[in-house]
Amino acid sequence: MKENDEIARFERFVAERQDAREPREPHPRAETKRFDEILDKAGASELQNDPEWAKFQSFLREQTRGAGENGSGRGAESILPHELRGLNWGAAIWSVIWGGAMKVPAGTLLAWFLLLMVIPIFPLYLLFKGNEIAWRNRKWSSIEEFLESQRKWTISGLVAVGLIILILVSIGMMIGHLLGPVLRGGGLFQGI
Repeated sequence: MKENDEIARFERFVAERQDAREPREPHPRAETKRFDEILDKAGASELQNDPEWAKFQSFLREQTRGAGENGSGRGAESILPHELRGLNWGAAIWSVIWGGAMKVPAGTLLAWFLLLMVIPIFPLYLLFKGNEIAWRNRKWSSIEEFLESQRKWTISGLVAVGLIILILVSIGMMIGHLLGPVLRGGGLFQGI
């Protein structure tokens, strides 16, 4: 009975949103209780930014997957939770190494490696799609575990970038110190 109440509430929610967009005949009652058909009739793309919609997504996920499951690790069947939409700096910085840890298939990792050689801006793709890739390819016990893991990848990536910059600046300073006398017209060993 609770499920029927939720379905009716969902149908009212969709109908109200449809009526608010433009005045026209009332939303026809769905012939079936399947949520995807209701969404098709309502124009679901317009609902994606509605805060109430996130609540219904959680309800739908719970009904279709069973309590306790979060739907991660199911490949294309996995639905990325709304809370995980955003940038993934760990994926952008570590790219292929991160992909291996997220259980991305080996063929895809090889393609990523080749793309990094040919198209150095490929990490931008991972910056925007990293969370989705990680959620779909690896089973996570919770959203919190996922967020904590990605936070650690980001921190380690930023530390690595900082160290690389520090090393490059140090090398540049050493080369400048050694070649400075030569460039000013003196010999390499003149001051020794």
